[in-house]
Formats: sequence, C-alpha cells, structure tokens
Amino acid sequence: MADRLIDISGLKKVSVLGMGRSGLEVAKFFSSKNIPVFLSDMADSNKLSKTLSILDELNINYETGGHSERAWKDASLVVISPGISIESDIVKEITERNIPVISELELAFQLSLAPFIAVTGTNGKSTTTTLTGNFLSAGGFDVIVGGNIGIPLVEKAYSTTEKHIIVAEVSSFQLETVKYFRPSVSLLLNITSDHLDRHGTLENYLDFKCRIFKHQQEGDYVVINYDDPLLMGVVDKIRAEIFYFSTCSEVPRGMYVNNDRIYYKNGSHSSEVCHIKELPLPGEHNLKNTMAAMMASILYGVSSRDIVNSFSSVKGLRHRIEFVADIEGVRFIDDSKGTNPDAVIAALNAFKEPAVLIAGGVDKNMDFSSMCEMISHRVKGLVLMGSTSDILYKGCSGNGLTNITRVFSIEEAVRKAFSMSEPGDIVILSPGGASFDMFKNAEDRGEKFVEAVKDLKDSLNNGAGKFE
Repeated sequence: MADRLIDISGLKKVSVLGMGRSGLEVAKFFSSKNIPVFLSDMADSNKLSKTLSILDELNINYETGGHSERAWKDASLVVISPGISIESDIVKEITERNIPVISELELAFQLSLAPFIAVTGTNGKSTTTTLTGNFLSAGGFDVIVGGNIGIPLVEKAYSTTEKHIIVAEVSSFQLETVKYFRPSVSLLLNITSDHLDRHGTLENYLDFKCRIFKHQQEGDYVVINYDDPLLMGVVDKIRAEIFYFSTCSEVPRGMYVNNDRIYYKNGSHSSEVCHIKELPLPGEHNLKNTMAAMMASILYGVSSRDIVNSFSSVKGLRHRIEFVADIEGVRFIDDSKGTNPDAVIAALNAFKEPAVLIAGGVDKNMDFSSMCEMISHRVKGLVLMGSTSDILYKGCSGNGLTNITRVFSIEEAVRKAFSMSEPGDIVILSPGGASFDMFKNAEDRGEKFVEAVKDLKDSLNNGAGKFE
C-alpha cells in the first residue's frame, strides 16, 4: 500500500510564488484543507485581476508587484512557479532560511498515491504525453494527463488511488526543485539548445532534464532516444531499466524501424507493431514521439493491438502543426508551440508543399544558425515579427533568402504571408522563440493566429481582394 510523502496536517502556512494556473491551484488546494496560504507575484495587480478576484472570494492573502518578506515569513513550505528560477534572489533568501522550496510537480507527486509516467525533452513533450495517455486508456487504465500540459497535477493528485496512472509532461523548470520525484517510467525524447537564458549552458540544461530519473531505482523504467548522442552520453547514470526507441537502427531493447515498419524488441525476439503509414500523426518527429509513447504503454502491459486500434481516435494537439483553414488553395498551419529552432525545422520537414513561414519571438539565448539555413533553402517567403526579427533577418538573408518582410502584429503577418503565397502553398506559423514579447503565452499566440486567419477568410468571402 502506497503512502503519501507529505503530511499536510503538519503544515502551519504555505507560501506560493507565482499566480499562474498552477500557483492558483496550489493555493486553492491548501485553502480547501484549511491550511493558511499566502501568494506572491511580481506582476502588477491590474494584470492579475481575474486571479485576484478568485483569491478574494476564497479569503486567501496575497501581494503583487514584487516578493517581500511576507513571501516566506512563518512559512512551513514554499511552492514556486516554473517561471521562477532557483537562482532568483527570493528563492535564495528562502533556502538560506532552511524553508523547503518545491515545484507544483513535486507537490503533486508527494500528494499522490498513483504512479507517474513522466515525459521530458526539448521537443515533442506534449504530443508524447497525450499519445501515452491515449494508449494507456485504450489498454483499460484510468489515466490522468497533466503537468506542463493541460491541468495542473495538484488539481487531481490528492484524489488519486493506486489504480490511477498519472502521465505528466515535465519541463526543466519543474525539475529544478525535485526532491523525491520518482516516476515509474520516465521518457527522455531529445535534447537540443533551449532555455539557455535560464540554464546558462546546454550542459546545465541537460543536467536538469536528467533529474527526471535521479530517484529511479531497479524496477523502474527509462525510455530514451537511441539516436540522440547527448542522451546516450548519460545512460551510465541511469539506475532504472532502459528501453530505447530509434528510427535509424535496431536497438538493444525497445522500439525501432526497419523497412518502414515499427518493431518492438525485448531480448532476442522482435515483433512487428505496425507500418509507419498507419500512424495517426505526420512527420519524422511524430514517428519518434509515437514510438516513445508506444514503448511506455507496452511497459505497462498495453498490447500492440490495442495501441494500433486506438490510432483512429488520436487527434493532433492544439497549436502543434495544426491545420487551421484553406483559403483559396492556401493551407494555414498553426505551430505556435514551435518555440525553438529544432521545432521549426521539424515543422517544415513535415510538409512537402512550398511554404511561407511566419517566425520570430523571444530569444532564449539559442543558436539560430541551423534554423536559418533550413529556412533559406526550404521556404519561398519569410514573415518576421517579434524580438528575434533582426537575428533571423540577418541569418536568413545571409543564407541567400531575399523574400523577407517584417511586420508588427499577427494580423499583419497573416495578411502579408497570404499575399506572398499561391494556391498549393502552405502558410505556417512556427516562431522558433517564446511568445512573451507580444502575447501571454504560446497558446494565446496560436489563438490570435487562428483569429487572424478567420478574419482574413471572412474579408475575402465578403468581396475583398488579395491584399498586399
């Protein structure tokens, strides 16, 4: 019989840093258990009006506009938002006072009685997490999907039993503060340059990602990308049992591709799972994501037949290479969650049609050289917006691309991209950067893109011509 790792009855006060969705859910949970809660956020109150109205209704105390000593005074536990670094002054202040600091992920794990399957990597986390949840459900399991995707896990963790399985998308930010987090299965999909504005170096970023298996032991499993040299360089640190996935070669144990067919190998025996044409999502990147999700599900006893039968119910994720509309033969694709260079490359590789790309966002101290080279040889036109416009303009023009324009809104970007396209082309939003220079988050950016495409279609249906 599993036990919870935390005794909430022993907590006198809990402080929560950050009033995002996860912070609010943490506050609501402890308030429902009659444990005093205090929330603190750097943002001004006018930017948090909806959240503050909820806190006022619940009689939860808070501060805005900065973190004062109220953020830690008399606290038994501090739960921090993923957006707050462990290197920040406020977190250093709290840890120096020997007050435990954890993330919402760690809290959910300590509150839960259910086993965790945790998914991390630079790209493909959301897709793989969702697919894993779908495959496990097809196998008859009672699954909760959340974490860095969907619901904050603390919303469901306390009500779980050992009969549930939690499938969690996990970010490097959440892994900074893990203390006991021990998934029964962890998935490491890939590592490329990302979030270096937070972690400093690729080595540090990789170290935080590897915390996903830090507490795993014999009897646990790691599913890892056999084709990623950085990940293969850390396998000697793993104590859990390792299964691989590869699209390039046969693996010692796990999933691999041969003659366009996916095989599962365990020991000396290999069995065919399916043909890659049967897979529900397009693109080489989604082939890898699907194989990783299948491997995790098979480790839980889901049959290959149940997995393949579930393909028909699989839908693509919002804002991840998502079809939006066809306007006069031009297909618009929303890949707003393509927030780093490798994601943009994967998105462009998923299509064969001539493309006009809308890109640009917040630079996370990433190397854009491979992305610019790919864009310059792949797209017929490039529309730039956001704070990385100068970097991308210089990189792509330096590689010979001349059809480049800059805009200052998503509406202008959609209209300009359409004017640069022809029937049979695609217009794809795949920014290669974070969204916070112009939008609330990647989802908001994607929704604004969808609205702009709809407005364009409506204006054309009402008799407007194709505008410059």
